[in-house]
Amino acid sequence: MLVKVAEHIRVCLEQAREARERAAQTSDEAAKLDFQELEARWLRLAKSYKFIEQLETFLIDGKSFREKS
Repeated sequence: MLVKVAEHIRVCLEQAREARERAAQTSDEAAKLDFQELEARWLRLAKSYKFIEQLETFLIDGKSFREKS
């Protein structure tokens, strides 16, 4: 599952980068704000996936530790 989560993180970061670039390219202040907010949402989603990835790693490590004991 870690590979799938890592791919989700990559996609979120790519989408955030695209939103940031589009914000930089527009002169329409309302559109710029929308793209900046979109970037922030993509980054929050990536952060959520990163937490899931860390939690999964923690649980897998804990399971391996218990099995060795």
